[in-house]
Amino acid sequence: MRKILLLCIMLIMKPVFAIDIYGPAWKLLSVKSENGHTDLYVKNYQNKNILLYRANFIYKDADGASADQEDDTLFVIFNCDNKNICERFFDRRANTLSNIYTDVIGTNGKNNKQIVANYDRKNNEIIVETLFTSCKKSTLYPLKIYPDSVFGDKTDFYPHGKLRIDYAAPTGNYATKIFHVNYVKVVERCRTGKG
Repeated sequence: MRKILLLCIMLIMKPVFAIDIYGPAWKLLSVKSENGHTDLYVKNYQNKNILLYRANFIYKDADGASADQEDDTLFVIFNCDNKNICERFFDRRANTLSNIYTDVIGTNGKNNKQIVANYDRKNNEIIVETLFTSCKKSTLYPLKIYPDSVFGDKTDFYPHGKLRIDYAAPTGNYATKIFHVNYVKVVERCRTGKG
């Protein structure tokens, strides 16, 4: 839901800089283009710029980025390869970056163990893993969706480990599916690579 809102803000608002930067936390994001590449930086709590992403191309006027913050976590959406939109998270207190994602479904910070769910369109599966620690083995849930569709606004993590997915099924019909996510097992599988 947050991704859809930030994308709408990117499309509606007027540019703040030559390269468009949007969102409630736009002041925490800066962009620098030179020598054939573009760097995106985020600010930590010490006001130091941390490299979030380096694109191997110069951002054009139509390119942009958007930032939102919840607690200590900054969520940034940006153009990552001249054709795809990517997402990345930054923990401003711990100065830790997440992996780069292309289709985040949602996050859950239950018990201070942040979990992210991302959809892999190529393999038709939901990938659930820890957000700020490296993951040796992700938890996978198969799910086929209608081509080029987006997830509904009720898609989110719910109490007691439920991940609700609202989506368009391959037939084009609206569908809802609930996955029961065991956070302890997700964290353990990511940490050890077993299970």
